[in-house]
Amino acid sequence: VVRDGLTVSRRREVHRTLALALERAAPQDLREVAREIARHADRGGEAALAYRFALMAGHGAIERYAFAEALSWLDLAATNAREVGEADAVNRLTANVLEAAGWSEAPPAAEGGGPLTRELQQEDFDLPVRGLVRDGVPRARVD
Repeated sequence: VVRDGLTVSRRREVHRTLALALERAAPQDLREVAREIARHADRGGEAALAYRFALMAGHGAIERYAFAEALSWLDLAATNAREVGEADAVNRLTANVLEAAGWSEAPPAAEGGGPLTRELQQEDFDLPVRGLVRDGVPRARVD
């Protein structure tokens, strides 16, 4: 009800403020809140913050072998990339994730939205894997 009563610009400012507050109030390990910060920063128009935390959330998903989720976060990072080098880094990491998952292209989005719009579900962790991540980067193939 409250959200529906806000103007678009006010809603954007609320998201921006939430992203900045979460970044300041977060524990030392920002990976725990990276998804929330990236989501709010993106909706609040803070591209640099959204890029940084979407990459962090993507790396976290890779470490959990949640490759579809990782691709969603990398897509958000690519959307917020402002420099060619940033976009290239996202593209390389996306290619590594696709290779590690054994996919030639990203799977279609599931009903109910991707990980950016819903909570994690069991099917996000359905890949049988062994030794896929080394130094936070996917290296091998899925069994």
